[in-house]
Amino acid sequence: RITVALFCNASGTDLRKPIVIARAKRPRCFGKTFQPTLYTEYFSNTKAWMTSVIFQEIIRTFDRNLRFQGRQCILLLDNASSHAVTGMQLTNLKLHFLPPCTTSSIQPLDAGIIRAFKAHYRCQLVQLYVNCAEEGCIQTVDLYQALKMIRLAWRNVTASTVKNCCHHTGILPCDNAVTATATDTDDDEDDMTLAEIQQLIRRLDPAAGPNAAAEYVSTDREVETMQELDDDTIV
Repeated sequence: RITVALFCNASGTDLRKPIVIARAKRPRCFGKTFQPTLYTEYFSNTKAWMTSVIFQEIIRTFDRNLRFQGRQCILLLDNASSHAVTGMQLTNLKLHFLPPCTTSSIQPLDAGIIRAFKAHYRCQLVQLYVNCAEEGCIQTVDLYQALKMIRLAWRNVTASTVKNCCHHTGILPCDNAVTATATDTDDDEDDMTLAEIQQLIRRLDPAAGPNAAAEYVSTDREVETMQELDDDTIV
């Protein structure tokens, strides 16, 4: 299992390279020549969790890139323990933390962007499993393959999906006519991806239920991706 962090702007025109945190610093599947940074930003630790050390490194790099480009940015974040940035000096990046316990309702990525990414990724994953089954190979995926699929899945998330999620959460001003059109389009995109996953799953398991694809896309929603602070640390 790996952790993936995603960055994008509100218009969906700037999908930053996905950030991947895995357990191994240099897995054997990378070989001597494979460079993970061609596909994602790559970090590692024993639990494959986001930590404040990794997060601060990401933020410093982002701020440096913005400064080089002459751009200013405000980054919306939830109050996760790994997002602690006490004492950091940033010149072109402002961090804005959302109110506690509101991530599911006003964080755009949590309003459907992450789900769309997971659907595109898992569609590729099930297709890989189907190919392995038909060719009589072991149904497995290594990190080398996963990073390539992550990049493609993120590229397949449309700008309309991003904008619609930002409208839905109130991050962008809402135009009812535009939002209604975007919602219909995004629903069609989601339905097509889920339908494709459902067909692939049924090729592996003809007895799969009608909601197998939706359940599969959301299967790891509650998995921990960072260490929660205990009471002593908070104090």
